[in-house]
Amino acid sequence: MTIFFRRGPCAAPHGVPSLRRLLLAMFAAGLPFAAAGADATPPAACRIEADRIVELAAPQGSVVERITVDRGDGVAAGQALAVLRAERLRAPAAPTVSARQLDEELRAARSEAEQAGQTLKRLRHLASQDFIGAEALAQARADHEAAQRQVGRALARRAAWQHERDAAAAELRQRTVSSPVKGVVVERYVQPGERVTERPLLRLAVLDPLRVELVLPASRYREVAAGDKVMVYPELPGAAPVTADVAGIDRVMDPASNTFRVRLTLPNPGQKVPAGLLCKVTLPREVPPATAPAALPKVRPVVPPVYKRAFASAAIN
Repeated sequence: MTIFFRRGPCAAPHGVPSLRRLLLAMFAAGLPFAAAGADATPPAACRIEADRIVELAAPQGSVVERITVDRGDGVAAGQALAVLRAERLRAPAAPTVSARQLDEELRAARSEAEQAGQTLKRLRHLASQDFIGAEALAQARADHEAAQRQVGRALARRAAWQHERDAAAAELRQRTVSSPVKGVVVERYVQPGERVTERPLLRLAVLDPLRVELVLPASRYREVAAGDKVMVYPELPGAAPVTADVAGIDRVMDPASNTFRVRLTLPNPGQKVPAGLLCKVTLPREVPPATAPAALPKVRPVVPPVYKRAFASAAIN
């Protein structure tokens, strides 16, 4: 809509009625109006990111035997994702001597030592009564000591077997790459049969919860506090707004840009919201009671400079 003004007798005889008609014409044309005291703070731009990124590595020089997941697969914490070849380490984990054989050997040695101890006790009693000589008592004492040494050897053999088995099992566990988190496979860098180099095997992302990062100017530092709940609007077609919690606020401003960062925690059950999205956040504002409006705000027009000059011209005429 275009409104023309002119000076002279043809102009409106009264400035106020003409101004009223101008305002009505502006309203009919859809020109902007603003409410006095209304909050015109724009929403803050943000980015939705994965809570954590984990890259799984393996000893260099190992050969990948198999990988059980692919890109996009969900994984649980503790789930085995890859297995490395370890033929050299599997042999000690299955020794020729079983634990049962070693236990039987230990029981036999303890039984023999117990019998030798009882014999020594009986011969000592007979020797005290001069029924046997010193040679018989010395032989019984030597037999008892030999039986005790046999028990010690059986215990040491059993402990060595267990240590070897535990060490081999630990090595095998190191050759099994498990997920430390519950998340999603983002990248798969190797294939079965490849030799491990400096690059990782897999890259995982934790998507529940998500992390929302935003940067705000220092002038908005009082608009948000830790523990606040804010609305996040993902820039995804059909995505509904979600509620996030303020998890942390920078206590040190960036002097170069005079800004600070805010970190939000966004629960994401079912992983419905993908990471990597841009978003908008509306922050809570604290309005002091003394400045809170008691009634509806008055509406005033937002008048462009060109219309201000026209109003002045109309008032003069």
